[in-house]
Amino acid sequence: MSDAKKMSYDRMIAAALRYAAADRTDPFAFARAVAHINNGLATVARGERSNTFDLVAAQPAYYDADAQREVVKMVGAGGEIDVERITYKSVVRP
Repeated sequence: MSDAKKMSYDRMIAAALRYAAADRTDPFAFARAVAHINNGLATVARGERSNTFDLVAAQPAYYDADAQREVVKMVGAGGEIDVERITYKSVVRP
């Protein structure tokens, strides 16, 4: 595997991990995303007119989600505290 393909593969796997973390109700989300990556269904870029690898008209075609930090107030017996958590927005599926 060339260095460029390895970097693309690593980037897609990292994005698949974010996607799986965004959908905690589906225990197979990461396995499905990796299977789609390995079979070529999810790729770094797809052309507009065909499913060929095309960097000129690149449209992302792999699983991803944007992780964002958010502070929420939790109320307990000891009073109110601020808790930082990670939420996922802009979930993308190919």
